[in-house]
Amino acid sequence: MSKMFIGIGYAESAALVAFVGAFVMSTLWIYFVGLASSTLNLALVAPSKREITRRQEQIAAQGSPLSLGQALMEIPPSGSRKDRV
Repeated sequence: MSKMFIGIGYAESAALVAFVGAFVMSTLWIYFVGLASSTLNLALVAPSKREITRRQEQIAAQGSPLSLGQALMEIPPSGSRKDRV
């Protein structure tokens, strides 16, 4: 899980540097290069079906009845956090 958040930060940093560079250099093309790099890195960071399956097998091997796939696909309940507390 931590690798995913580090990867997201890395991907976002490319877009941020390009955004600042576009203002400093007064040119727009540099932002699009950073945007493309950021988008590609975000796609690579996303968990694959194989990774989710592997994690589910680890959870099941520990004896837990929880389903990672179901948790990822579940729609959170509506209402604010105050309603649930």
